[in-house]
Amino acid sequence: MSKPAKRARTVPVGDWHALEYRSGFNSHVETEAVAGTLPVGQNSPQFVAHGLFAEQVQGSAFTCPRSTNRRSWVYRLAPSVLDLKGLYKARKAAGALTSQFTHVDPNPRRWSPMPLINDAAVDFVDGLQTVCGAGSPSMKDGVAIHMYACNTPMGDRAFCDADGELLVVPQLGVLRVTTEMGRLRVSPGEIFVVPRNLRFTVDPEGEDGDGGGDLRCRGYVLEVFASRGFVLPDLGPLGANGLAEPRDFQMPAAWYEDRACRDGGFVVTTKYAGELFDLSRDYSPYDVVAWHGNYPWSE
Repeated sequence: MSKPAKRARTVPVGDWHALEYRSGFNSHVETEAVAGTLPVGQNSPQFVAHGLFAEQVQGSAFTCPRSTNRRSWVYRLAPSVLDLKGLYKARKAAGALTSQFTHVDPNPRRWSPMPLINDAAVDFVDGLQTVCGAGSPSMKDGVAIHMYACNTPMGDRAFCDADGELLVVPQLGVLRVTTEMGRLRVSPGEIFVVPRNLRFTVDPEGEDGDGGGDLRCRGYVLEVFASRGFVLPDLGPLGANGLAEPRDFQMPAAWYEDRACRDGGFVVTTKYAGELFDLSRDYSPYDVVAWHGNYPWSE
């Protein structure tokens, strides 16, 4: 979950226009929204500060060597296992997403940008449409290319992609991205990456920069099914200083909310094997007060 860096910024958590980030790529990051939350010298103490729960988020096999092991320890208000009280329900209208790429058309094709949405309220998830792809998320091999067009916030809804990692490229409109690890503000000319199985919410910012005015946004999404994730281009042909640098990417600082949603008012939509499923929750999933590790950094 990262985006290209412009400059280091440290601001109050309520200011979307200058959020706090951590610089680097494939780095071990530690961040806490409440001072004194991160344990010292251990990952899962018997009693976590402030009564929080320790969990590990794994982006690779547990036994991978250090060079390829991706994991982070998170310290949250409630254990994520509480989701098991409910059942995932398949969405009747799964939108225009697909993981079936068996049809072959040899004719040349060209896809224009998606039309802006004017006559209905469509959020980021419902506005996703698959353009093309290859391979299979079940085999963890291949890619899919989607486009999105949206004009309304996701509200009390989160999205989780169990099939692969996502690279989102806004073409029109600024996006406010809330994730379990923190928040990002992403403009056209920037990208953001969300790893597999991390929950996030995308809201259009609006032309007035305060969540109002014209909320119409659109852009492109690359989904990688492979478990290895995104990597920086190798150096060599262009010398030691060519191509992207690790410091050109930023990770959000820890941010959390302690907010209940009665009667299953918060919905997590999960993409699994190309299908969408909904799970209702009674509280916000964005309750990680602090975390440390190298996941969700891509390798």
